[in-house]
Formats: sequence, structure tokens, C-alpha cells
Amino acid sequence: MVQTRYFMAAILDGEAQNNRIGITVSKKVGNAVKRNKMKRLVREYYRHRRETVVGNRDINIIARKYASYLSNAQVIDELDKLFKKISKI
Repeated sequence: MVQTRYFMAAILDGEAQNNRIGITVSKKVGNAVKRNKMKRLVREYYRHRRETVVGNRDINIIARKYASYLSNAQVIDELDKLFKKISKI
């Protein structure tokens, strides 16, 4: 389990040939619009930076309660921190 202030990542060794990502955003984060926006941001972030994490892992990104209050730039900064920690594992 790797975490930052606004995100957590549960990491398991995967059986696929490449990394797979899952995104969990609970109702604590906000209404459906906020949850879907957060999922889109995380998905798009990972799409552009999937090469930074090598291996074949299953990664579940979990947004914490106050993540919806962040701006898009702040979300990207937090995800940068999270994926740097993930790549060190």
C-alpha cells in the first residue's frame, strides 16, 4: 500500500503481461459528477504516463475523501508523487 495525502494505491503482482489499473472513488468523495471527473483525471494521467511504471502489476488507485476539492493541476501533482512511490517498489 502506497499513499499520499489524497490518494492511495494498492499494488499486487499481476498475471498479465503489462500493468493494469483500477480506480476506486467512493461516495465520500462527492456526487456522481465529482466521482466521474476524478476517475477521468486519473485514467487520463495513467494513459500518458504508463511507461513510468514497469513490470506486470495490478494497481488500484483509491481517491480519498477530499480529493475532489483539488484543482486539475493539484491532482496531477499528487498523482506524480504517488506514481514516483509506486515505481520505487
